[in-house]
Amino acid sequence: MNAGLLAKILSGSANVSGGQVKEMYNGIPFDKLPSNIPTVSMCKIELMKIIDIRKKVKFVACERPEFGQIGWRRTENYSDSSGRLGGGHDQPWWCNQVAASFISSRSIGPQNTWETVTSHEESDKDWKGKVTYKYHCTIKVSWEPSYNRREDPICGTYEQ
Repeated sequence: MNAGLLAKILSGSANVSGGQVKEMYNGIPFDKLPSNIPTVSMCKIELMKIIDIRKKVKFVACERPEFGQIGWRRTENYSDSSGRLGGGHDQPWWCNQVAASFISSRSIGPQNTWETVTSHEESDKDWKGKVTYKYHCTIKVSWEPSYNRREDPICGTYEQ
């Protein structure tokens, strides 16, 4: 039933024609009303009692990507060093290798981020003049996003 119509009925200001009676009373739980109500004001009181005891629908609270990300559930620092490598590589390349290896070895899904914490390289020249490099990198990997929590219809409903 329309809430505005119910308010008019309860206030006594409803102007009801014969054609509107069925529409206006649709949804009123007549089975819950006493069979004999002598006055309009008593009818209003009984209706308000029924409306007041009806269970109210509430929204369930949940975390969802639509509500915005607030952080990560898991974060870990990881360090690794390369063996001796010839030229053609650099520290960012090695840090990318370290991150890819870490993410793959732990089966971390696509929702992750990583950053370089520290990196450096060592160089060495052998007696023939060939230079080799050893790279060191510490990365910080974060995964399993944490989302804002709120009550919303997409989370479901319950009656209270």
